[in-house]
Amino acid sequence: MSKENITARKTNIEIKAKLPCEKSPIEQLEIMEEYTRVHKETANLSKEERELACQRVIFPKMFRNLMEDDLFIGRFDALPIGFGSVTSLGGVAHYCHNYNLNKVRDQLETEEQKQRVDELVTYWETEDVKTKFMRDYTDGVVNTMANTINWTYAPVSSLTRISGMMLDYNKLSDNGILV
Repeated sequence: MSKENITARKTNIEIKAKLPCEKSPIEQLEIMEEYTRVHKETANLSKEERELACQRVIFPKMFRNLMEDDLFIGRFDALPIGFGSVTSLGGVAHYCHNYNLNKVRDQLETEEQKQRVDELVTYWETEDVKTKFMRDYTDGVVNTMANTINWTYAPVSSLTRISGMMLDYNKLSDNGILV
């Protein structure tokens, strides 16, 4: 049986390209700043209470206007900073995507606005949940194993996700995985 070269083809497929955000760059910045402010202020709350407080900032602000052919409501814009359950719709948990944040930064008009983005970057460098997870729960062993074997074993890689869950990979490694 020949091995498939998964790097030679696109493995994640989007049906349609994402629509550009309906919010102006300054509106996006203001929402992300408010989200970040609430995230900071709720640091001592439970995870659930913090998530709810942060969700109140972004919903319903991020829902898009209805389009002519929409059959139901619910389409929304995922900003570079926010909360989500899947990477295709923003990110997992409290997230910050610097690449997309820099694209918003480039569209801003003043240096003062760009400095505000830089302040967000500084905060989220330590608060992005996936970054925390990678720092705290990867020792190189699981990642090395998962990246050197067949992709059948992808669930053991902390570089992937399963429906937004971030598993205790060290426990999985200690207890084993039946294949």
